[in-house]
Amino acid sequence: MGKTCKPGTIKYGILWLMMLFMALGMLAACNPIGTTKVVSKKFVSSSVITTGGDKSLETGINLKNIAAEASGDEIQLTLSFVKGSRLANENTGEAAVMSVPEYSIKVLEDPHRMQISIHGLNYWDYSDDALAKASGLIYGGFSKMPIEDEPFSLFLQLNSDVEYSVQEKDSQLILTLKAKEQEAEANKVYVLLNAYDEYSEGLIPEELGFTPTLCDENGAANVAIISKAFSTSKEAEAFRDQVNEAVKAAMPTKTAYVQELKTDALPTFDAGTDLAQVEKHPVLYSSNKENVLPLVMQNATYACSAPNGNMLFIRTSSPDASLDVEMVTTDALWIVEPTGKKEQLDITQPFYGIAAAAYSKDGQYLAILDITQDQSLLYVYNTQNGELYNLAEEGFGSVTSGFVWDGSENILYGMTGFDKLQLMQYDLTDGTGKISTVEEQEGFAGNIGIAGEKLYFAAQNEGEKGTVYAVDTAQHTREKLTEGISFAISPDGKYMALCRPRPIVDEVQYVDVVLFNLETKEEKGIIENIVLEKLSFSADSSHVYFTYGLDAPEKETYPYALADYAIGSGKLNTVGNLTTPVVVTGTYGNSLFITDNMEVEGIYTPNTYRYDIQ
Repeated sequence: MGKTCKPGTIKYGILWLMMLFMALGMLAACNPIGTTKVVSKKFVSSSVITTGGDKSLETGINLKNIAAEASGDEIQLTLSFVKGSRLANENTGEAAVMSVPEYSIKVLEDPHRMQISIHGLNYWDYSDDALAKASGLIYGGFSKMPIEDEPFSLFLQLNSDVEYSVQEKDSQLILTLKAKEQEAEANKVYVLLNAYDEYSEGLIPEELGFTPTLCDENGAANVAIISKAFSTSKEAEAFRDQVNEAVKAAMPTKTAYVQELKTDALPTFDAGTDLAQVEKHPVLYSSNKENVLPLVMQNATYACSAPNGNMLFIRTSSPDASLDVEMVTTDALWIVEPTGKKEQLDITQPFYGIAAAAYSKDGQYLAILDITQDQSLLYVYNTQNGELYNLAEEGFGSVTSGFVWDGSENILYGMTGFDKLQLMQYDLTDGTGKISTVEEQEGFAGNIGIAGEKLYFAAQNEGEKGTVYAVDTAQHTREKLTEGISFAISPDGKYMALCRPRPIVDEVQYVDVVLFNLETKEEKGIIENIVLEKLSFSADSSHVYFTYGLDAPEKETYPYALADYAIGSGKLNTVGNLTTPVVVTGTYGNSLFITDNMEVEGIYTPNTYRYDIQ
């Protein structure tokens, strides 16, 4: 901070020592510990953009605390930083820093908001309490999570134009704000859209010029995005129609609306304009009430999680009907970090129907199964260098029915082929990607699993109830294990949850669900005669979760049951009834991800909610 003083170089003994002591004294005078760096000594206008901070603090920084103190017509905000976080999943611990990270400060107009953009921020453990109590000049605050290379942004919603000053004191960034006298202005007209999450994810075209704003929703705070100010309602309504046309393909549930506001008045959040209020949509009925679960990601389906806790989602997009392009939907993969930061994977290869995705044990590789009308192609994405490998082009197979990663090494197994299916492996242990057969016998379409050195797959049409085979990957031998048409294997490799079919009734397949011990070959019945939808184990292998259709649901809008079988006690419990059968246990942690397809004007959009296992 401040001026840099650099001593000269002297070659000779005592003179060198004298100069060294003088230089140290000069450095102490230039940069005394605990001094304050004044960035803007006087109050500056809101039109001034202020920058500062230490660019060497590139990552791992935590906005630990925000304090607010009012004095007369001024408010002082103190932002305090540390390195690391005790609250993060990985619990990095915390260490002091002696400077603040790189930042920029600007004030947005109509309505006035201060945007504080901070680089190098990976954690934000601060509480919103201080901003909520900073009455008078500040309505409140909200944050924008970083997307890709963008910095974290903290927004302060102001009730007037301001002048401000900035100071840096060790690990603290100190902002002082005071209201600026301004002449009364005529009301202005704005266009708002309840799409802050989509704005944060970069889905709103930049040319529309929207920025985020705090809103009042029946006395509570909410965030929407707002246009520039228009002088007349006619201009605003024309822009609203333009916005609706621009976003309808990506966000069919969203509709823009027009509001006339006094200068710097807080806009009203109009939830009634949304064709579907996704955040408030209940998906679980339990304890005689409808339950609203936390929305994890809109218009996206949970795929899996990485070892570092990042969640992977599949998002389907429709092409812009106004463009001269093929009218085919495509899929993109999005990462949601535990902090809430969202980022789309930078993969140029178009996907047309991602059916499954899974990370290798160390998280370096991501397998992606993409199904089209005539092919089901398996890809491997290298998360470290961004390379994507089409395994069909390397001879792995153009029709893949299932895949699984080895439990300890970077080896990918697949039931795949060109003319016929067989078990193949793609070995990445040395990074080169070697293809070989696991066994020479013909395989069967369906899911595959792994436990230790054995692969498992089901031949659905073999015998009355199907056959589950076990293949020894070391000996390349196959043996019949038990009856079943599909299965799931516990993460610890000890158990298999099997589906055994009953006779089909009115074209509906009923099954029994059985727990099979892979070590002792003993089995226990879990439930009989259900129309099974989804089946998976908890991340710690202690529970089996599954959904099935209800013949006579308690409420018609909740036609599926979510069941929980505890392996230790052998008890079966009904968690509740669901609007959707699509439930997946998180790869790591204690969460279930529930995806509900909401229909609006003939268009279905998947929205994923989280249920935390009690």
